[in-house]
Amino acid sequence: MAGETAADYVADALRHLVRGVKDRKSAFHIIGLATTGADGAPCVRSVVLRAWTPATGELVFHTDRRASKVAELAADPRACLLAYDEAARLQIRLRGRVAMQPALRAVWDALPAMSRLIYRVGTTPGAPVSDAPDLDDAAGLANFVVCTVQVTAVDVLHLAAGGHRRAVASLGPQGLGAATWVGP
Repeated sequence: MAGETAADYVADALRHLVRGVKDRKSAFHIIGLATTGADGAPCVRSVVLRAWTPATGELVFHTDRRASKVAELAADPRACLLAYDEAARLQIRLRGRVAMQPALRAVWDALPAMSRLIYRVGTTPGAPVSDAPDLDDAAGLANFVVCTVQVTAVDVLHLAAGGHRRAVASLGPQGLGAATWVGP
């Protein structure tokens, strides 16, 4: 705390995301993703954190090619992600650009069978449920998209009764850049 630099504070907070990748019970396993909707309005939903590389600022989540976020990100690849741990009272906001890669077989094969099932549903995400049959594994793979966010900005806020602490930093392929303390 005392004497801690803004860069150390941000780096420490980002390490919590590493646990979010590995631990399904971590508050950082499911995070919010905000995009610009087709109508220009903000759109937010939850995604599962699949990979996080703090050294390069790359974050990965998966989605269904039929989901509205795919069209939204194709039109405007900018996104904001929000991770919040209520127990730790720690909020991490990440901004960056999303690149989408369809049908990565190696990633698909590494998914548990239960995780692959959601891509085999015969209806589009968000569409009314019908009696559409489940699709086969090849069709599920065709619906599978790996999204990689190149994070460019980080905003870390720790909420505390004795006073909030907040720092912002740049982030990129070369790692954590300049970090600055800011008002809460």
